[in-house]
Amino acid sequence: MPIVRASSKRLRPVVVGLLVLLLASNPTGLLYAETYDDLGHGFYGAVTVNGRDAAVGTVISARVAGVQSGNWTLTDPGQYALIVQGDIAEGATIDFYVDDQKADQTFPFHDGWTTELDLTAPAAPDDDDDDDYPLPTRPPWWPPELPYPSDCFIATAAYGTPTAGEIDVLREFRDSVLLESAAGSQFVALYYRLGPPAAGLIARSDFVRTLARELVVEPVVRIVHATGHLWRNQAR
Repeated sequence: MPIVRASSKRLRPVVVGLLVLLLASNPTGLLYAETYDDLGHGFYGAVTVNGRDAAVGTVISARVAGVQSGNWTLTDPGQYALIVQGDIAEGATIDFYVDDQKADQTFPFHDGWTTELDLTAPAAPDDDDDDDYPLPTRPPWWPPELPYPSDCFIATAAYGTPTAGEIDVLREFRDSVLLESAAGSQFVALYYRLGPPAAGLIARSDFVRTLARELVVEPVVRIVHATGHLWRNQAR
């Protein structure tokens, strides 16, 4: 089978002509044909919050040295994909956040890479009104069966349970009477600050618990219960 060879003299004008056309249409294209900087580092994978698939609408963000460099809002439960871009040094640590909660995973930045990385993160803390009155954590000597703290600290400690019927009467009086006035609200706020230490002392001893129940809590419960027809009608 004959081999066809093209003459270099014949090809030279064609090659030169192509180069002239390319330079005319894009003068810098040939000079920088192989410099593709800032492609970014792509990430994709699963994302879970407290072991469950993150919900649609969850925002995944990537930060380098505290600067956000990419984000993605979930359109499918538990699946994300984002590109990390910017003035980022090669090998810089990327931190990932799930709705502003820091994920457990990090990864070094490599321009032009695509990485499958599953993200896990804790749930965001609840934001409720009780944060206005920070409550202490459970002390080591607190009985494990007794919730700490509860909304009726002293009564809960005295009865040993937050579900006693007497406590329900106190809660009703608090909500219907005390919290309806400025003075009553200030008293409740003060109680929420001083009640936990007093409840802690009561819970340490069965004897003290009995004294608190019989000499303090039950007399108050009897008065509140006996006057219930007055303050309940007033609350209406």
